[in-house]
Amino acid sequence: MYLAGVVFRYFRSKKSETYLPKKHVMITGGSSGIGLQLAILAHKFGANVTIVARNQKRLEEARRKIMESTSDHAGWVSILSVDISASYSNLSEAINSYISTKKPIDVLINCAGFAVAREFINTDPEAIEDMMRTNCISGMYITRILLPSMLESSDPSEKRIAFVSSMAGQVPIYGFAAYSASKFALKGFTDALRMEMSSLGPKVTIAFPPDTDTPGLSIENEGKPNLTKIISGSTGLASPHSVAYSIINDISDGRYISSYGFVGTVISWATAGIANSFTCSHPIFGPLGPIIECFVATPIRILSMAFSLRCKVLVKRELLKNPPSHFAFVSRR
Repeated sequence: MYLAGVVFRYFRSKKSETYLPKKHVMITGGSSGIGLQLAILAHKFGANVTIVARNQKRLEEARRKIMESTSDHAGWVSILSVDISASYSNLSEAINSYISTKKPIDVLINCAGFAVAREFINTDPEAIEDMMRTNCISGMYITRILLPSMLESSDPSEKRIAFVSSMAGQVPIYGFAAYSASKFALKGFTDALRMEMSSLGPKVTIAFPPDTDTPGLSIENEGKPNLTKIISGSTGLASPHSVAYSIINDISDGRYISSYGFVGTVISWATAGIANSFTCSHPIFGPLGPIIECFVATPIRILSMAFSLRCKVLVKRELLKNPPSHFAFVSRR
């Protein structure tokens, strides 16, 4: 089975090499972290790349890194400085003005996002709104802006729309109440969008990366509750390159759920709901993936219950050792 998985992954990785050349890939949040690595890989595979972010200086530095890391025969790299948390009208004006001078977008990767890790009662209301707008609404807006031109293309089935969520968008984690809301929302949106697009063409992908060694994680860790570090860190720390490599191959392959590693696969199976399609092969087990998923459903459910119990014990133990003052305040109301 392992050897079959290795062979399957090898041929699957060739999909990016054949799909991406000459495609125009737009990546939000492309100036750093996973987004930057996605841009580097897409460019290496021969795509023309547009990276989108707010900071012009960081975008220019990112473009330099992308160009330096790829060969001369790769496509062009362009930048678009825009606040993706802006209103729909402002986003539409900026993006439509930009693409009017470029090749139409073939692949949209909504990767921009950030996390503020706090107990919900300690989360600033402005941070809640900012996370919802950046992590969820911006991707919906940009997709809405670009979708008509994708559907009007000669072959909509060659188009791709992707969203980078998080494992915190699959399972509840202490300290991520507001952040998880913005990421869980993406799953509901993409489930429905994928159904709407199934007979029209564009393939939809949603990725669930684990904690990844990026500048964003360093900022996120400032003020992060200890319990959040313990629970979210249990899956280990992934490199942005390996995460991006997994995602870009899944997008090229038109795969809906993009999981990372064995733990990510198990979590995706445990949280699949009714949206996972039997027509999609698994990145490790190939076309046998859906069949294996059915057979392991019961033990995975048991594992998920064990994880939930472990989290409950950890929370109780931590709060007994360090009772937060805000809970004492709430109990008096």
